Amino acid sequence: MRIKEITDKFLDWEKENELYEIKVQDYPIYPFIRTEIYESLIFTTSLTEILKKTSTILKAKVNLFKIAINSLEYFRKKHILNRANLFITNTDSKLKFEGKYVDYFCDKLIKEISENISILEFPNLQDYHFKEITNKEITVKADIFYVLERLYTKKIDNNSLKSEVSRIFELYSDIYTKLHGFPPEREGVNLLFNRFKRNLQRIHLYERFIKRYRPNKIYLKSAYSPMNQIFIQVCKKYNVRVIELQHGHIYPFHIGYVLPKERSTLKYFPDEILVWSNYYKEVLIKNNWAEHKINVTGDFTYNHDINKNYGFDDKLLKTRKQYRKIITLICQHTLDKEFIQFLENIQELPSDVLIFAKLHPRYKEQQEQNFMPVVKQNKNFVLIKEGSLKDYLSISDLIIGVYSTGVIEAVEMGKKVHIINTRMSEFFQDLQEKEIVQRSDNIISSYKLINESGRGNKTVEFREKFKGNI
Repeated sequence: MRIKEITDKFLDWEKENELYEIKVQDYPIYPFIRTEIYESLIFTTSLTEILKKTSTILKAKVNLFKIAINSLEYFRKKHILNRANLFITNTDSKLKFEGKYVDYFCDKLIKEISENISILEFPNLQDYHFKEITNKEITVKADIFYVLERLYTKKIDNNSLKSEVSRIFELYSDIYTKLHGFPPEREGVNLLFNRFKRNLQRIHLYERFIKRYRPNKIYLKSAYSPMNQIFIQVCKKYNVRVIELQHGHIYPFHIGYVLPKERSTLKYFPDEILVWSNYYKEVLIKNNWAEHKINVTGDFTYNHDINKNYGFDDKLLKTRKQYRKIITLICQHTLDKEFIQFLENIQELPSDVLIFAKLHPRYKEQQEQNFMPVVKQNKNFVLIKEGSLKDYLSISDLIIGVYSTGVIEAVEMGKKVHIINTRMSEFFQDLQEKEIVQRSDNIISSYKLINESGRGNKTVEFREKFKGNI
């Protein structure tokens, strides 16, 4: 079944079953799981498998000392949060540029707005926060929320929650079975319950935060994540405008950007989205977005600055000289099986061909286990868990992926790009029709085409010059 057909059935399903009306203690719970259900239907992957990956990330070891120190700093700076234009970000958005860590998505927008700005920065569990950052004086570390979530969990009506979880799972099981011919794993019920419970237990903390500081506007990325769904629900309750920042490639039927058919449910989505080009505006309109909610600001990231000042990695340059051809795979955690199948005849490659497999930063440990049989088969197959994808793209003769932002970066760099021939390659159907990328069935087919003349003459402007009209 084609992705468009699955998407249409999914949108009809959530409208017919009024899923946004399912509430526990006056909070709708379906938004906390919508993208995962859609992902499960699209990829024929059980909800159990998807939620297990998230649970593994949440179990990462926390440095309590760092969390405590950063929480104390919150009280010293919290006054700057009052009625501000508030940017909600995290340490993962930071990259080093000209000696300081900049926020890849927020800093240029902050400079443009300039007045009454504050930044709430959530830590990652590796670096927590960097010292040398831009906008340090207006940045408030959000570690305290991790402390408060443990100290002040809200009591949940477990019986009511169990009943609604069962209801949602049965509805999900019904559409999954109709689409794929077999039911999903039942273990997903417990994982679903845990997902809802955690978010319901902490939503009151963020409601108190919004009620106390009354931000003028909130800017965030990945509005479809559970954390940002909390912010959106609370902000709508207190009439705070929410603006989403584009953070990667948006394709037709993008899991996080397909809006529901029922217009009344749009209150659970951002009031506005800032995008990099008219190309993305057209995609969002096809994904049910209203035109007036889409603001084409141009590329507000540091992509152009990084490319302009780009320096090649010496170690990788030496590697480049050792091999006749280098191929980089941009792996995606939802498609490990497809990538492994694509590599089945890898042993037929010449010994002077090197393959890098760049793993997803959040799911690299699990992916490493999945790809280990391939590593053992071929000494020229190397897993990449750290480092900049751009470094590997720069020295590669061919890039292979399915639908990630990295594929677009490779296209922008003028690289030859192949898309693994799966149903998911429909996400880049528009680029295939323009002959910008092409499908491939296996690694040998791709290798044989590696010296083929360049892509078609048609191009797409993914990033327009930053206009600053926000």
